[in-house]
Amino acid sequence: MIIFQEISAYFVLMCLAYLVGSINFSIIIFRLVRNDDIRNFGSKNAGATNLGRKLGMKAAILIVILDLLKTVSVIFTSITLVESVEWFKKCETWLPLVGIMVIIGHCYPVFFDFRGGKGVACALGIWLSFNWVIGLIAIALTFTIVFLIKYVSLASLTTSWTMFILSWVPWFSHGPEATYYFSNNYYVTPLVLGVVALIIMYQHRVNIIRLISKTESKTYLFKFQNKNKE
Repeated sequence: MIIFQEISAYFVLMCLAYLVGSINFSIIIFRLVRNDDIRNFGSKNAGATNLGRKLGMKAAILIVILDLLKTVSVIFTSITLVESVEWFKKCETWLPLVGIMVIIGHCYPVFFDFRGGKGVACALGIWLSFNWVIGLIAIALTFTIVFLIKYVSLASLTTSWTMFILSWVPWFSHGPEATYYFSNNYYVTPLVLGVVALIIMYQHRVNIIRLISKTESKTYLFKFQNKNKE
């Protein structure tokens, strides 16, 4: 009976995370503004970069913030449930997995034919929830690479694997700025961030081919002008 309660509690949390992750703000906002589907344009991706190329940088920043908050809200709502509701207390050890489910929902949203974004902004929400310092490092690293090299895809890939590497550093995983539910088990957080990096890599598989063949689209901050084929 106890095992069934634990499994059912995990199932409820994971379903909640997936459903919230499936709320794709890029698709919603573009439909409100243009009465069309952002997935019909540019890279066909329902993410901040593609939306920014059509609606501008302010729209892209708004999407990043909304996707970030979507992830953070799910993680800390789950933490609240674990702390205050007896039924969820057994979910403590693997609580960080809810972040992965948000990303999966974002990439494969049940509300939008399972065609969503690439999950980078959601990953940022996980990194900030894990340790706000590592989250700020992720933001700084991403913008630096985009500003200097102009490739959002390369910035996303580099940042995701850098965060995975940093998660093995004791200060980041067990230091005073680390969220308890990410730091109470040394191996859980690196495992979760490793899966996050793999998901982001898989979502950027076409971009990786374009980077290798030097046909990847460039993004110019503050202009969002795409010089190459999208």
